[in-house]
Amino acid sequence: MKSKSNFVLIIGATEDLSYKIARQLAINGYNLILVAHNIDELEEKSNRLKKLGAEVIAITKNLLRQEEVYSLYSELKLNGISPEILINNTGRELYGKLKNSDVHREIDIVNLNIISTMLLNDLFLKERMQEGSGKILNIIHAAHTSDPGYWIFHGVQCFILSWCHAFNDKLAHTGITLFTHVEEAADTDNTDEESIIHALLKINASKERNSFPDQNTKNSAEYRTVL
Repeated sequence: MKSKSNFVLIIGATEDLSYKIARQLAINGYNLILVAHNIDELEEKSNRLKKLGAEVIAITKNLLRQEEVYSLYSELKLNGISPEILINNTGRELYGKLKNSDVHREIDIVNLNIISTMLLNDLFLKERMQEGSGKILNIIHAAHTSDPGYWIFHGVQCFILSWCHAFNDKLAHTGITLFTHVEEAADTDNTDEESIIHALLKINASKERNSFPDQNTKNSAEYRTVL
């Protein structure tokens, strides 16, 4: 890896929304660190983004494991890279009836959606506090609210949304801004990623901290009532 500034760290980079956001960031002159567990998809999307003129670093990690989260930041620090923006899109669904549930798979979903999110946010915060600036975008996927088969996914995502609001209070006077975007189930094709990027790059961290983007404030409030 080369030591350069203007990097954005994108977790879950092979997901459709992540790639769309990455593309807009590349167009806006940002360099990208793409993290995903599928090496073939990661390389394919990395090559596409390089054609836009961005420097792209692709890193394969399985963030179900806490040690992989720590090793990610260790590698970045070892190479002198401190990303200015963290985009966290780790969400993964799990569907099934309670009587057929597999507690080990459920724990994996908790580790990926909750533990890795908390670690990523905390490590980014500690790194960027030294710089006095930074932005975090946590993407929360709203499950199919009418289907009880998504019960474990409902639980972890509602926790993350509430946790983001609480974590936001931790950011006072740090120069770091936290955004949350609630992605409606099966609605990625209708997401306006250009508006997301515009809001993400426009808002100054010294201003009052906000949920992100404005049109999702209503969605976030509704999602908190799922359970």
